Order: sequence, then structure tokens, then C-alpha cells
Amino acid sequence: MIKTIKKIEFNDDFIRHGIWMFFAASVGSLLNLVYQLYMVRHLAPVDYGVLNSLVGLLLIISVPAGTLQTAITKFVSTFYAHRQWKKIKIFLLKLAKVVFFFGLAFFFIIVLGSGYIASFLQIPSFLPVIIIGLLLFLSVILPLSLGGLQGLQMFRWFGLSMITSGGLKVAMGILLVSLGFRVMGALSAYIAASVTMFFLSFGPLKSFISGKCKLSDVSFGTAPSGTYSEEINFGEIYKYFLPVAVTFLCFMALVNGDVILVKHFFSPLEAGYFSIAQMAGKIILFLPGAITVVMFPKASHLHAQGKNTRPILKKSLVIAGVLCGGAALICIIFPSLVIKILSGKEYMESISLVRLFAISMTFFALLYTLLFYQLSIHRLNFIYPLISLTLLQLILIILFHRSLAQVLYILCGNSILLFMVTLWKAIRPKNKFFEGKVGKS
Repeated sequence: MIKTIKKIEFNDDFIRHGIWMFFAASVGSLLNLVYQLYMVRHLAPVDYGVLNSLVGLLLIISVPAGTLQTAITKFVSTFYAHRQWKKIKIFLLKLAKVVFFFGLAFFFIIVLGSGYIASFLQIPSFLPVIIIGLLLFLSVILPLSLGGLQGLQMFRWFGLSMITSGGLKVAMGILLVSLGFRVMGALSAYIAASVTMFFLSFGPLKSFISGKCKLSDVSFGTAPSGTYSEEINFGEIYKYFLPVAVTFLCFMALVNGDVILVKHFFSPLEAGYFSIAQMAGKIILFLPGAITVVMFPKASHLHAQGKNTRPILKKSLVIAGVLCGGAALICIIFPSLVIKILSGKEYMESISLVRLFAISMTFFALLYTLLFYQLSIHRLNFIYPLISLTLLQLILIILFHRSLAQVLYILCGNSILLFMVTLWKAIRPKNKFFEGKVGKS
């Protein structure tokens, strides 16, 4: 691994963009950590368990949003690689109408089922679930602008929107919770952050679409010249949505399904302790997020041009492994210190869970990098093992949940197995049955 790190050149676009996005993501993660620290310290364990379970539910049911952003990034980066600027404009404008309609539909579905959802999660009021419905609507709209920025490699604006929205979430969260709004206030801060991120990311994208600015005005690089082509094969685009949706759904179920099931099977207080310990694991999970943001369009761009993408994967895994491995080591050696720093108290029930969360989330983070690399080059041979092992994990938790530690043993074993299988799928010779190529439509 040391030899691999030495071979990485720090003068290419991947590294330069990666450094900026890592800085932006680090600031965003720090702001999110401040938000989480405030909530875990100022909300009772029961209230924090409610907040964490609702956010976990949001991440699972907002899978279509994650699917949309990934698909938009994939096709915009492909059109960008072939200098097809007008395709980008037509593609984004047509999707905007569809996205708004589905966003409203999802919101009304959540509103209609709010009573049942509150009952399943043992939440006394349905109002926080309504807030989740509104957040779901925003999460469906937001990927339109973020996916466009990511596909065009406008990482400067992407990072700025991330930092600004994160700061607003902290400010609003602290204000509303301090005023006594508890879980409702904490969730409302997410709404303020999402709205802010949309408008900040939509501005430069709108200028590009309208022709008022060039890529050289908003990106770190220069805008290549190109021609216009209007024909877009939307059938090919829609077919790409399915594997991306399956990937997102499985991954969200893998890293959030446990907290929802724990909230259902265990007491509210135990679920609160589980959520406090999970916070340490989620920090590890999100550490390499900036690497994936940069890797996806870069790999997609190279793949569309018929170039080798393996060096991008190698760099991404090495950097992600160093980041996650270092953080996990701290959690494993000093679990009580980590809990005390995060929560301000030594919850003995949470301390014993931190090590297991650190291990499972490290391998899930590396798995996330592998999954997005394969999606970026439209290599889908990982889908069947991913579905099978995701279902296996959920079934095992449903059948075996005598203790919180038992749930985490299941997560650890499955995360390691999934990482090994997916890595093998990523580096093995191509299988034409699973391969597809997107781009020159």
C-alpha cells in the first residue's frame, strides 16, 4: 500500500479536484458532526433515537433521489466527454418536469402513511413523519442540480453549496432545539439546509444551461470546444436507472436498516444507545465521500473515451482505506474516549458497540467506493451478490436480535463478505453478459 501511495501523482485533475472536495467534504462533515454532537448532548437518548431512526428511514425511502443524482452524473459526464453541450441542456430540462411530479407524489404517500410509520417506529406523534415527507420531496428535487454540477465537474460550486448548507443546518438546529422544539426542530434544520443547497447549486448550472457562462468560469479546468447534437436515447437512460436504484436501495438498507429494525425490536432507550454508538460508525462511513464524488465523473469520463479507469479505482481505494482505517483504529483502541467526545457522557451501553460499528462501517465505506466505480463504467456484475447479501443481512437481524451486539456481529460479517465479493467482481475479467456501455447515443 505504501508503494501505491508513492506512485500517486499530485498534479493531475483527480488529485486537485479531490483535494478541494475533500476539504469541502471535511468542512461539511465537521459541521454535520457539530450538529450531531449538539443533538446527542441536548436531546434525551429516546429523542435522539427517534431522530436517528427517522433520518435512517429517509435515507432508505429517498433511494430514487440517490439513483437520480448518480444517473444524471453518469450521463452528463458522458455528454461532457463527447462535447455534446445541447444534450446536457435538453436532458436536464426534460428530467426537471418528471422529477417535480414524482417529488410531490412521494410527499403525499408519506403523508397518507404517516400514522402507520409513527406506530411502527414507536413514535408518539405523526408530525415528525410529515417533516420526513417534505424532506423526501426536497431530496428528489436536489439531485437535479447536484448531479448536473458533478457531471460537469463543477466541483467548486458543489463544495461551496455543501459547506454553506451544512453551516445553516447547524445554526438552525441549535436555535430550534434550544427553543424547545426537540425532534421537530432538529428535522426542520434539515429542510433549511436542503433548500439552501438547491439554490446554491442551481445558480451556476442555470447559467451554464442558458449559455451565460462556460465551464472555464465555474470549473477548475478549461472548457473544450464542441458541437451540438439534440438526439438523446432516453430508453438507454431509463434502463440505467434500474441497476442504480437497486444499488442505492441495497446500500441504504445495509447501513440504515439495522437502526430501523433496532428501533422496532428494542426498547426506545436501547435504540437510543444504539444510535449514539452508530454516530461514530457513520463518521467513518462518510469519510471517503469526497473521493467518490470526484471518482465517479472522472471514471465515467475516461470510460466514455475508451481509456483505462483502473488507476482511478486504485487511487480511490487507497485513499479511502487510509482514511477509514485510521479512524477505525482510534475507535477500536479508545472506544470510551470516542463516546465521551461525541456525547459528552460515558454511556457504557454504547461504548461496547463502538468497536463493532467501526469495523462494519469501514468495510461498508470501501464497498461504497467499489459500487460507484462499477456504476461509473456501467459494469453491473455485482448486482446479484449485492441483492442476496443485503436480504441475508436483514433476515438475520430479524431472526437473531437477542442483543444489540448480536445485531452488530451480523453487520461486521456481512460487510467484510460483501467487500471481498465486490472487489473480486471489480477486478476480474469482463463478462459480456453483464457489461453495458453508455455514452455515444
